[in-house]
Amino acid sequence: MEPDKTSSLTVALISVLLGIGAGFGGSVLIANQLIPTTPVASQADAYTKAANLRVELNTVFSAHAGLSARLTRATLDGAPYLDLASASLDENSSDLQKLLADDYGEDKAKQVRVAWDTYTKSIRTYAEAIKGGDQTAITAKASELNTNIEKVIGSLAELNPQLSKANLKKHLDEHIGLVKSVADAYRAGEYAKSFEREKADVGKLGQLADQLAQGAISQFNDKYKEK
Repeated sequence: MEPDKTSSLTVALISVLLGIGAGFGGSVLIANQLIPTTPVASQADAYTKAANLRVELNTVFSAHAGLSARLTRATLDGAPYLDLASASLDENSSDLQKLLADDYGEDKAKQVRVAWDTYTKSIRTYAEAIKGGDQTAITAKASELNTNIEKVIGSLAELNPQLSKANLKKHLDEHIGLVKSVADAYRAGEYAKSFEREKADVGKLGQLADQLAQGAISQFNDKYKEK
């Protein structure tokens, strides 16, 4: 059975109740599946440092896909939990910043965070434009979203020479396409498609997480090599 608008709102509400804004050890519903927002420490201890980095980055980026979709739907619905959805996405960004700072230092991680925050804010403004229905505004905000993700691509490429800018662009351009599709489908009442696009975004950002993990492991080989 395809989900209707009521079921999608229920999923979003359950996400809030289950700890959509939780920090380490929290969880979020992504495409009707419960996904941890950050790895539990006791589980993380079982991994090597390199494997643990991959797990942590994949967890943060999977949560980002779900939280950005929740923010989009909350914006389109004018939902009462809109501010919480926005705050939860911001907390997810803080988790990413912490992971980057562990390898690259606070200053470089903060540079990425500035670009990342500009991009995440444009997710909400794009959804607002979609809700308003003015095609000129929609086009302008879509262009702004594209521009802001280019800033993220540039900041990540500068972070680590091991990272291929072409691959970063491929993953993040496809991610932005899916972010837009989540919003467009939901606005059109195609709720099943909106959730399918969200699930696809989890996979796409997983590829980005793997690239970032491998880049850090290669650059900081002494830190991540097994003893």
